[in-house]
Amino acid sequence: DKVMAKTVLDAHGIAQPAWRSLERSDLRDDPGLVDRLLVELGPTVFVKPANMGSSIGVSKATGADELRAAVDQALRYDDLVVVEESVQARELECAVLGNDAPRASTVGEIVPGADFYDYEDKYADGVARTVIPAEIDPEVLEAARQLALRTYRALRAEGMA
Repeated sequence: DKVMAKTVLDAHGIAQPAWRSLERSDLRDDPGLVDRLLVELGPTVFVKPANMGSSIGVSKATGADELRAAVDQALRYDDLVVVEESVQARELECAVLGNDAPRASTVGEIVPGADFYDYEDKYADGVARTVIPAEIDPEVLEAARQLALRTYRALRAEGMA
């Protein structure tokens, strides 16, 4: 549940892109919501169903028309949607294993072959690359590992994430 995960991360002071959640009725009941979201989160946003994985139903939207279409797309998969600001960043990943004493793996980097790491890029095109270990400074690598551990603990994950 992306909304609950983001709420927990906010409560634990773990940085993430600015975001808002929407329910199906919010756009109907508040005609100015789309415009306010673009002011609050920026002109380009990502829209995601709250409870899907593998980037299913995820869209990148610029402007009001694309945002409305992206929300409609995400609502095909869930009644709750997350809208996030778009950030320019490298996509790093770090596995965490364990329960009482979790351990973080080395850090990898996803290099998308598309505009963003979407479902097609993950499973159909085969263009995305994974670089392990990520080509980053050792201090950044260790900071990413520690952030992964903090996040794992905050979300009360178990086994592997």
